[in-house]
Amino acid sequence: VIAISILSGVLHWPFAFLAGRFRGVFGNPNSISHWWLLFFILGLSGTHSLRRPRSLVLVTFTLVVLYWAASRGAALGCLGALIGWMLFRFQVSTVFKTLFLLCIGGLFLGDQYSFRNHMEEILPEHIVRAETLEEGGGRFLAWEHALEEIMDSPWVGHGGGYEERFFDNSSSYFIKMNHQGLSHNSWIAFAMNFGIPLSILLIMGLLVFLRLHESQFWLIALFPIVFSFSIEGYLTAPMSAISPALFFVGGFLGSFRAKK
Repeated sequence: VIAISILSGVLHWPFAFLAGRFRGVFGNPNSISHWWLLFFILGLSGTHSLRRPRSLVLVTFTLVVLYWAASRGAALGCLGALIGWMLFRFQVSTVFKTLFLLCIGGLFLGDQYSFRNHMEEILPEHIVRAETLEEGGGRFLAWEHALEEIMDSPWVGHGGGYEERFFDNSSSYFIKMNHQGLSHNSWIAFAMNFGIPLSILLIMGLLVFLRLHESQFWLIALFPIVFSFSIEGYLTAPMSAISPALFFVGGFLGSFRAKK
């Protein structure tokens, strides 16, 4: 798939690129990097050292894909997977690992200004896209409008499929504001359709269905999975390209039973 994507870019540049970002044979630049994220996670799960030639090739190829596609979400996903892989091999308690993850998340959310400045200094401009970070981007704009719809009917929502109807009817406005698609947030999507209480029940019920709560790693997995539901619409149509990776990780962790 990567080889065909590169060939398409060589033969016909506009076909393989969108707004200066490489998308290959995918419709969206984010899709190719999210698609590759699954292979990155699979590769990490099968190695014990990043010094092995196969692991070095995996990391190098991942950096190339992330650079071409300039997907910040996939880059954070790869970084999170790498941090999780390292924590999995540290001989420290699960509680310490969980607190470590919470501290990283707290620093990231609590000091967005400094984080953005560091990104602008380190990363290429086409990856940072500072103007969208400064203004919040089209996704934040979609969340703002969606939250207003939720507050109109917070308990029971507006009925199944309302999120799709709302963004479809407002598509011309959101496209002008550099946003395409739906809310990209599972919590918001379900709350628009079915209300806040049922949206929490649906998503938490899924995690219970995956039996994640029986895993000895549930404290480590719960925070990133719940956070992921907040930045992507994994459980709503159309499903994100990264959904297979999320459910692979959830199912993998759920296969580990708590010690009796």
